[in-house]
Amino acid sequence: MPDTDVLARARSHRRIDGNESVSLWDAGDGVALLEIHTPRGDLGVVAVDFLERVPALVNAGHAALVIANDHERGLCRGGSLPEFIALMESDNWDGFSSYLRRGQDALLALRYASFPVIAAAYGLTVAGGSELMLHCDAVVAHDSLVCGFLEEWSGIIPGWGGCTQMLRRWQISEGGPGDSVAQVFQLISAAQIKAPANAREARLLLAHDELVEDRAHLIGAAEDRARTLAEGYTPPPAARLVAAGKAATARIGEGIEAKVATGELIESDAVQRRALLHILSCGGAEAGSTLSERQVMDLEHDVFLDLAKRPIVRTYMRELLSTPRRPERASA
Repeated sequence: MPDTDVLARARSHRRIDGNESVSLWDAGDGVALLEIHTPRGDLGVVAVDFLERVPALVNAGHAALVIANDHERGLCRGGSLPEFIALMESDNWDGFSSYLRRGQDALLALRYASFPVIAAAYGLTVAGGSELMLHCDAVVAHDSLVCGFLEEWSGIIPGWGGCTQMLRRWQISEGGPGDSVAQVFQLISAAQIKAPANAREARLLLAHDELVEDRAHLIGAAEDRARTLAEGYTPPPAARLVAAGKAATARIGEGIEAKVATGELIESDAVQRRALLHILSCGGAEAGSTLSERQVMDLEHDVFLDLAKRPIVRTYMRELLSTPRRPERASA
C-alpha cells in the first residue's frame, strides 16, 4: 500500500489528538502514527508541546508508535530555525533555553517509553530530524534518506541529544571511549551527511535498521516492524557514557589549534569545535568515569545556549533561511 494510502487510512480511523504542527493518528492494530505536518517539516515550540504528551497518549490505548509523514522534503528537518532566530533577536534566552530543554526531554522520553518507537525515515532528515531518529528503537529507511548533523553551518552543535546518542552508539560498538570521541567529532564538526549506503558505518543507522527500496511501502513496513517489536517489548536499560579523559582527546584539541595557527580554521569556527570537544569529552571528566545521558545532554544544552549568544550565529541562521547552504566564512 503506498505511503499516501497508509496515511489516508490512518487519517480515516481516528485522530487521537494533535495541534497545527503534529497529529497523532490511530493506525489500527495497536499502532499509533505521529505525523509532522509543519510547512517546513520542522519541530517548533508547538510541536514540542505535543511531543511531551505523546507517551501518555500512546500508553492509553496503543502498543507501538510510528513516526512518519508524506512531506515532500523528508521526515523532519529538526528544530525551527525561524523560531530560534525570533527568540534570539528578542533576547528571550529563557524561552530559548526552555525550547531546547523541552525538546531534549521529549526525545529522551520517547527513547525510554514503555512502547517501541519506529521512524519511517526518508528524504532530508537532518539535524534535529536525525536526533529524533536516533531516539527511536528502530528505523525503517528509504533509499532517499539523507541524515546527519548540519549544525556546524550555523556555528552551533546538535542540542537535542545528537552528541549524546552518537557517543553512546560508538561506545557500544567496537570503539573505545577515545576512538568514539574522534569518530563523532569528525562526523559533527565536518557536517557530514550520509545516505543509507554509508549511514551504518557512521552509526546513524544500526545493523537492525531496515532499508526499503520502494518508497510506497515505507510506512507500511514501519508499522509491521512496530507490531513485531511490541510483542513482549521492554524499554532499553538506562545508558551510561564513559569519559575518555583529557589524554585520549588531546590530539583533537591540538588539531583544532594547529588549523587556527595555519589559517585553515577561523577563530569563530574554532570556538564551535572546542565546545563540541568539551561535550564529547564529557565535560573534561576523569578517564573511565561515567555519566548519564541526561548529564551529557545538560552539557549540550549549556554549550548550545552559549554558542547561540554569539552574533555570528544569528547571521549564519538568517542566511540559511534564505539560502539552504553553508554560509560563507570570513577569512581568518
